[in-house]
Amino acid sequence: MQFLLPAIKKLNKKYSISLDIVGEGPLLNDLIYLCEELNIVTEVKFLGAKSPTWLAKNTSDYSALVAPFCVSSNGDRDTGPVVLKEAMASGIPVITTELMGAKEIVNDSVGFKCEPSSIGGLERILTEFCDLSPYERYAKGLNAKKLVTKKFDANSQAKKLSNWIQTV
Repeated sequence: MQFLLPAIKKLNKKYSISLDIVGEGPLLNDLIYLCEELNIVTEVKFLGAKSPTWLAKNTSDYSALVAPFCVSSNGDRDTGPVVLKEAMASGIPVITTELMGAKEIVNDSVGFKCEPSSIGGLERILTEFCDLSPYERYAKGLNAKKLVTKKFDANSQAKKLSNWIQTV
């Protein structure tokens, strides 16, 4: 989020972007402070932890999932492919970075990717998303739902894992 928030600040000169952040963690106060420093407190809402039921019910109400995965200075990294698949299954496009499994899950028909830890990269792909027509956004969400249903259902994933284990 420390790369996404400055990108939103820059883009709000041209677009009206709002961001809901779901979850809690040790960086929450730092992110709230960063929003205050960037003067984007009205554009960013911190919703706190939400139940899986809430997520399933509300995800489709959003324009996109923005998941700016990165590697922290201590080497910790986000574990995000599941959240991408869940958003895609809800029929919304995804905006993310080329980290971990995201580069294998997200293609141009379902969303956008940029390099990790890049304010400029996030600014570029958010601009591309904002410039889409409502129909193009809808089509990306529909493509996302089709892709995740076809390639990432539990049965096909279990079969791939079983085949991989058998070859090892």
